[in-house]
Amino acid sequence: MTELEDLQSRLRRLETQLTEMDREQSRLVWRMRVGVAVAFGLAAFAITASCVRSADTPGVVTARSLNIVDDKGRPMVTLSSNDQGGTLSINATNGQIRVRQALGKLGQGELVMTGKNDTKLITLSADDDGGLVRVGGNDGETRVLVACQTNEPNAGLINIRDGHGKERVNIGSDINGGQITVGNDGETIMSRVGSDKRGGFYYSYGLDHKAHIVMATGEGNVGLLNTRDGNGNNRVILGYDNQGGQVIVNGADSKPRAGLLVGDNGAGVVATYDKNGNLPAAH
Repeated sequence: MTELEDLQSRLRRLETQLTEMDREQSRLVWRMRVGVAVAFGLAAFAITASCVRSADTPGVVTARSLNIVDDKGRPMVTLSSNDQGGTLSINATNGQIRVRQALGKLGQGELVMTGKNDTKLITLSADDDGGLVRVGGNDGETRVLVACQTNEPNAGLINIRDGHGKERVNIGSDINGGQITVGNDGETIMSRVGSDKRGGFYYSYGLDHKAHIVMATGEGNVGLLNTRDGNGNNRVILGYDNQGGQVIVNGADSKPRAGLLVGDNGAGVVATYDKNGNLPAAH
């Protein structure tokens, strides 16, 4: 073999080695790509497996909070939790909460709707007596309260208040029936309409907290209208007996002094009474 042939033989072996090196490098690159793909696949499988257990089990996502945002990335709905339990908040575009559903301090469910100043406008909740509804003004003060009464089991209550939070109208009930009371300063009752064991009644009160006019049903289903003094004593009584209608005027001692009556013979009588409140024998 000449020197030229030997050189050509070496060149062919070198070309073969270079070709083999290129092939090995290609195989190495392919293996690396496969490895990366497998790694991504395993990671995706692990994430999917943590959310989906089987075809029959719904996915579970565990998180401390979840925000649903609008196209500008602002949170519109938020699911979260606090010391009492889970909460759901619906926000306005300015970020203020408008509707909030959560558990109250007593563990009861609570739904709150707020106004522009984050004041509570409507609250649906509950207490130890039952459910309740609060309707507030823009200042946050309660204007209407619908609840169950504490002192009357299974009895309802509607309370209407003024701008200072003082009670003006109460609609409620007791064992005898419904009642409506109207006040002027949150403490003084000015009138009351309701019912008792005898029937319906109406009371008109003074600033001294005492009833001065009473319309009620008396004994034997007799209608009565009384006017009273500051001590609660009847001064004028409008009513009737077996003979007919009557008007009785009492003295300071609450005993009758004069009256308009129907006599035993059916005739009208203007009567005067003695100091003991007794009619003359002629009557």
